[in-house]
Amino acid sequence: MGQMKGIAEMQAATQRLIARVQASVPDALLAGAEVVAERIRQNVSVRSGELRDSVRVEVGQGADGRPLVTVQAGGPGVPQALWDEFGTAAHRIAAQPGHALRLGATGRFAAAVQHPGEPPRPYFRPAVDATDEAAAQATAAQLRRATES
Repeated sequence: MGQMKGIAEMQAATQRLIARVQASVPDALLAGAEVVAERIRQNVSVRSGELRDSVRVEVGQGADGRPLVTVQAGGPGVPQALWDEFGTAAHRIAAQPGHALRLGATGRFAAAVQHPGEPPRPYFRPAVDATDEAAAQATAAQLRRATES
């Protein structure tokens, strides 16, 4: 029975460690996601800066209750997020009834135009691919700090 001595203390220490690790998971995921988000910002084709400034990291909870961290770009007022990543096919753009389209700085107006489309300029997926190891290292480092304190 001498071998059982200290089991309760070991179990308590293990439970404290598990609690510290669980509490640090959102911060650890955030650390990894920030690495990805920063590379996305670097990859974005900057015209107005709206797309670059729209890159954000959000921390929440998944449907299963576990921590969930997402990296997003675009949103209301920044439709070019998908257009830049995937490109667009040639398409017709028509003005709303009773309105006209202004053609750039030419001062001309038209009821409709044929847009030639745009090639893709991927920025998001290449950032994810390029930072997967660095993001994993940042996540692991944050978890290590939680277990060392």
